[in-house]
Amino acid sequence: MSVTVPLSPVGADPIPCEPAVTGLFWYLDGDYTETLETALLFEGGAVNPKLTTARLLGETCGGDVDWSAVWENEAGGDNGAPLVYPLGADLDVVAAADTVAGLLTVRATFGGQTFGPIDLLLLPGCGPCYSVEPGSALGLQLDALTWETGATSLSLSVTGPWVHTAGLIGQWPTGTVFNWSYSWTGAGGELITQTIGPALSVYRPAGATSTGGWSGAVEAVTPLGESLWSSNIEFSVA
Repeated sequence: MSVTVPLSPVGADPIPCEPAVTGLFWYLDGDYTETLETALLFEGGAVNPKLTTARLLGETCGGDVDWSAVWENEAGGDNGAPLVYPLGADLDVVAAADTVAGLLTVRATFGGQTFGPIDLLLLPGCGPCYSVEPGSALGLQLDALTWETGATSLSLSVTGPWVHTAGLIGQWPTGTVFNWSYSWTGAGGELITQTIGPALSVYRPAGATSTGGWSGAVEAVTPLGESLWSSNIEFSVA
């Protein structure tokens, strides 16, 4: 009795790679999920020179990715940009010694299709937020919530771009969560509000025409469930 065993041809072509890109996102907290991300800059540069990474998610099969990064600083100019390093489907963003506050808009083109835009908002560091180092042995105490000028209220010009940062002064144990509440009662929506723990920043891009009033406060909640609300801060644009 004879048995015929089918044999695969020697040197058969591998299964071709099929590109399948699903989107463009910033890295945050262990995953690539964000289309708008914020990083803080402090005197002497960023806390971490590498600010973040953008990634084109999905399968690119090693194909070429063309990156575009457009920078606008808080004064509406193009100086003070961060450094960008394309690495295939990744784009690393690094703070230079002269990087200033502003908005970086990133797009990626692959296979004739453009993904994005996604935005990285670079904001001036908030000194008051870190005037008390949080620690596990500290209780919860909120002394003040102020803008970077030390004031709780600002009157801002309708012309030109600007960015303002508020910070919470006090002490809190490790693991405290900060829940921000804020509202904009003006006309036009050209304001970008971002929160990072006990810090909040509001950015108004160049060319925006929004006018009106803004107010906000923050609740600090400890791991044991103790909570306190800060006093309000506000600004008006006229």
